[in-house]
Amino acid sequence: MKEILDNIYKWVDLSKLKVDADHELLKSQKIDFIGNVTISDRYGYSIIILNEAEIVKVTTSYRFNQQQQNSQISNLKNIGIEFLRNLQLSLLQMNLQYVFIHKNHNPPASLDKKAPFNIDDLESIDISKNLYFDGFNQNLFFEAVTNIINAIEVIDILYQR
Repeated sequence: MKEILDNIYKWVDLSKLKVDADHELLKSQKIDFIGNVTISDRYGYSIIILNEAEIVKVTTSYRFNQQQQNSQISNLKNIGIEFLRNLQLSLLQMNLQYVFIHKNHNPPASLDKKAPFNIDDLESIDISKNLYFDGFNQNLFFEAVTNIINAIEVIDILYQR
């Protein structure tokens, strides 16, 4: 794990960015390392290392702007399921994992048209990419970072429609 972590620090540093380790979160979770990289006010990602599972997870969240969401709510109620399905399709095509986070943090409702889905309850989407220790290299790492950041752009595009 040390070699992988050293490489991540070096690669991020070459990008003129910095990994900020979150030691407090480490104590509360069964995580070997977690660090955050801020790209801009709007973009950033986290790096999580699970040594036992031999996984490096690159992750980010997209938080819906509640004011913007409320102003578009009548439109979103009509297209909410379509929006979420398009979003799911895009993320799957990018080979990314995702979880919809609801305000009450209950498990998300099914996107089955028979089940009611309240778009008002959608708070954020967590997006991640798992990279495995075997074959871990700079190219795979930055491809995952790029995909995570591009996913935010995709969500923006779909959400602004």
